[in-house]
Amino acid sequence: MDSTLRDSLTTSTLRKIGAGACGTVYGNANPIVLKLAKHDNWDDNAIGLRNDYKMHNKIFEAFHTHSVTDIKIPACHYFVGKDRSPSFNEDLKTIADATGVANQPNTAIASERITPLPLQTRQRLIEKHCPKQLQERALECESNTDCLVRIYLGAMKGWSAQRFFSLRNFKLYLGKMKEMDLDVNYMATALGQALAAIHWGARTDGRDVEFVLGSSRETRKMEKGTAGKLQEVFGSKTEIWLLDFNLVREIAVDEAGVETAVDAFMGNDPYCPRPLGETQEERECWDVFVEKYSEVAGKILKGDHTHLPGLFLSGVVEKQREKKEALAALRCQFETSGANGVGLETLGPRERCG
Repeated sequence: MDSTLRDSLTTSTLRKIGAGACGTVYGNANPIVLKLAKHDNWDDNAIGLRNDYKMHNKIFEAFHTHSVTDIKIPACHYFVGKDRSPSFNEDLKTIADATGVANQPNTAIASERITPLPLQTRQRLIEKHCPKQLQERALECESNTDCLVRIYLGAMKGWSAQRFFSLRNFKLYLGKMKEMDLDVNYMATALGQALAAIHWGARTDGRDVEFVLGSSRETRKMEKGTAGKLQEVFGSKTEIWLLDFNLVREIAVDEAGVETAVDAFMGNDPYCPRPLGETQEERECWDVFVEKYSEVAGKILKGDHTHLPGLFLSGVVEKQREKKEALAALRCQFETSGANGVGLETLGPRERCG
């Protein structure tokens, strides 16, 4: 086993710092994390974890090839099969939290940890967004040290319960970003560049990937410029990161591939801007995103395929129109029945956001 990974496993106890559909993530103060296949439906989750590793590296290489620099991807070190390394599975016994969640022996991905946002940033988020009666508990909660902020450029606001507050995968919507004076056009441009590389560089659909704000791996401050407001609000070393690749699929460079990409885009949480927005902020964000996506995709594709990015974008617009019409019909149904829209607020961002 790699000595750095062994040190990460043995120098201090690993604890759960996150979870996805097929795996649970464990880490400590070291720069490497382990993602283990979950106990439930283990065979399917192990397959998902292997796909995660494959697509992670595929998109990582596409970003490097096509000079995507404003979105960072953690380095993916290696995949360990359950029968490949007895010593590895022996070391997994140091993970007390894994009992009942992950099998031993197990499959795992070892990758670079995205450093969470710093303490002062967490304190600001709690002070600004957490209900007062929950703030003391939120400040003391260990899981809130694992703070990554999901950026939802495709929704002005969302619904959240008032009984709980968590900074683990905290959701930051476009409306709040504007209130904080964040440079949303910079973020929309960065996501447009990234998605073009995901689609046409890596030739994948980007299904269920996540874009989050985390601390930079660099020790220096980023240069002043369009990203400056990120540093000012979230700290001096904040960057946008891409993670979670277990549901990503390969696509063909044809109209069938476009259809798959559209389906993946619409099924994902609203990280990327969405068309047909009701506010000027939403419309501007979408226009900036489209411009960059089209520019980068055009440079990647050649020959008979340069029309495909346009088909993708028009497909997203059409699906969004259908979604809005369905939501309008649902709202009308509630109002007609005398419910006055009661129940609509319980819809999550995938159902409600424009």
